Amino acid sequence: MANSSILNFNKYNVVSAVSFVPPFLPVAGYAAGGYTGSYVATVDKFLFTTDARSTLATGLSAARRGAAGFASRENGYAAGGLAGSYVATVDKFLFTTDARSTLATGLSSARGQAAGFASSENGYVAGGLEGSYVATVDKFLFTTDARSTLATGLSSARGQAAGFAG
Repeated sequence: MANSSILNFNKYNVVSAVSFVPPFLPVAGYAAGGYTGSYVATVDKFLFTTDARSTLATGLSAARRGAAGFASRENGYAAGGLAGSYVATVDKFLFTTDARSTLATGLSSARGQAAGFASSENGYVAGGLEGSYVATVDKFLFTTDARSTLATGLSSARGQAAGFAG
């Protein structure tokens, strides 16, 4: 969808134009990594229109489970996880080509079982397990992939929480 304009008329018949960008409508869902008795690097992609599944040629940079997922309009991210030991790695997948890159700035600490969620500008990885549960919340700016860590973490240290945005 392209940007659109709406003409608004007020009670004095003064016209103003309001531009808006339609909401982002994703076309596919991804399942990255996991565990089958051994760690998995596979990334499966499901098209929402047909429910067809394909497997990306570029899986995770390392087989692991318990990664946190979040996405921008252009990219999907798999952050942290367990690969024998906890990792700080953040893999980034470009939706248009499914190409993978790995961020130079990983998580602030190696951990898994964290919650992932995103705004239109930032992705977040909250809590998790790094030997013990943590309350840490890392924030990734989508335009540069720069990471910062919030001064206010979770209300209590925990892992395996669900993440969502509204």
